[in-house]
Amino acid sequence: MSSPAPSTKSPPPPATARPHIDISDIMVRRCVHMNVSMLRYAMELAHQVTRLYNSDGEIAAQMQAQFERVFGQYWHCIVNQETTPDSPQWCGAMYVQLEVGPTRITLYKISATA
Repeated sequence: MSSPAPSTKSPPPPATARPHIDISDIMVRRCVHMNVSMLRYAMELAHQVTRLYNSDGEIAAQMQAQFERVFGQYWHCIVNQETTPDSPQWCGAMYVQLEVGPTRITLYKISATA
């Protein structure tokens, strides 16, 4: 008896996998008090973490941790899949709102004087 030939098909991606998004497909919805290099880092990081993680919580945790490592403490991150109206503007806050495919990422830091 011979064993069945191995399947050459790769398994389908899990149902929760996010679609592949190229960095050029990231849309900046709003950016306030952020310099160009910080914005670029946010876009590159968003591209990277949305490819590596499936849950909104994991994406938010990684965005926050990496921004705090590079730019200092007390960054906050909100990630969701909903198409909601634009988020409110925070007086004195430094923030960016990105869309990576269906994922909306809001990363912000509120100054101590706000």
